[in-house]
Amino acid sequence: MLRAGADNHLPALEALIRRMEEAPAQPIDELLNDLSWDPLLTDSEKDVLRQCLKALFSPSPIQQSQALARAQAQWQDFLKSAKAAREKNGRLYVSLGWLGSAALFIFLC
Repeated sequence: MLRAGADNHLPALEALIRRMEEAPAQPIDELLNDLSWDPLLTDSEKDVLRQCLKALFSPSPIQQSQALARAQAQWQDFLKSAKAAREKNGRLYVSLGWLGSAALFIFLC
């Protein structure tokens, strides 16, 4: 199942699959804790991924689908907050550009 979602853009998932093949009896908690995560991920984003991956190893398909639904909802929240931060920072950079231009104009006059 993990192999279906793996590609070159998800090195952590590739590493997890490789480690599972090397040590199939190792507990999933140890496998997930030893992964090297993308440094741009926050701790809360890593926790969501850990919980989701851990739930995929549940024998119950209902628990698996619930975990995926929870992870999807949490990622939607992350996306909303990232979009809000992007818009706020975009306005800030425009304002700073205008202020810098005005300061340069005053300085040159």
